[in-house]
Amino acid sequence: MMTCMNGTTVTTRTRKESNTVKPWIEILRPVNCILGALTIIIGMLNHQANPVASAVFSSTHGVILVMLGCGIYFITAGASNTINDYFDIEIDRINRPERPIPRGAISKEGALRYYLVLSASSLVLSMIVGYWTPNQLFVPLFNGIFLFVGYFYAWKGKPSGFPGNIIVGISFSFGMPFGALFMIDILAIPSKVWFFFVTSSLLLISRELVKGMEDMEGDRQFKIKTVANTKGLKVASSMSIIFSILAIASFTIPAFTLIDSIFFMVFMIIGNSAVVGSIAFLLKGHETKGNQSRSSLMLKLGAFSGLIAYMLAGF
Repeated sequence: MMTCMNGTTVTTRTRKESNTVKPWIEILRPVNCILGALTIIIGMLNHQANPVASAVFSSTHGVILVMLGCGIYFITAGASNTINDYFDIEIDRINRPERPIPRGAISKEGALRYYLVLSASSLVLSMIVGYWTPNQLFVPLFNGIFLFVGYFYAWKGKPSGFPGNIIVGISFSFGMPFGALFMIDILAIPSKVWFFFVTSSLLLISRELVKGMEDMEGDRQFKIKTVANTKGLKVASSMSIIFSILAIASFTIPAFTLIDSIFFMVFMIIGNSAVVGSIAFLLKGHETKGNQSRSSLMLKLGAFSGLIAYMLAGF
């Protein structure tokens, strides 16, 4: 065992591991990237006001666009996760020592080079694929903005607290309108897609506020200006509840005005019920770790139900 100059402890096991692909895949956080890529499919499936889900997969061109769109999102999100770990190495040594950089499987310099390769690959691929879409300019442009936002969040956004919460909410949800860009002109994206985008963003911001409550002690150590740390638990809880209520409203409106799908209605009810549960736990006792964790879990369940509802909205 040896300790590098940057403080990372390297064992024989991690030296061997650095010669395999495992840590390079792990740093991408592939499960999160795959879940995020679902937002691309949601945007594609709902790119018209009327149900057209089957039409997206009825042609070779449509299937290829779905695969390439998801691939672009996966690479871009993976790049963002990589640069996040690059900037978070000091925090991860304490909170996440099992991650590839702090355990020595990937060097900090190697992670930076990997990020640059991923970013360049994503940009080039989006320019090539964008040529075969109705938005030759906007597909690579929006992808570039997404990459920049990911870098900015890792560099400055996370310590900023609430602005960082907003960045997280918008970044994850951005795949919905971005997916629609592969199928239809930007000005023709239907309003239901924007409702999906707003709902997802609001819900994720609400959950980030609760996570800030859960991680209050650790965040204070690293001077992360979460609402919980700067304004207190009560304010953070109240803001989370407000964003949750707004999410419920924006989730419900399309069911009665824009979408005629029993599948969407069922999962909308499940999702809204989970969010109501989250609010109930905060109202019951926002000061306790147990209620904070339960609230966060309910918001996660609500978000997952929302993804299913959006996937089925065109059926």
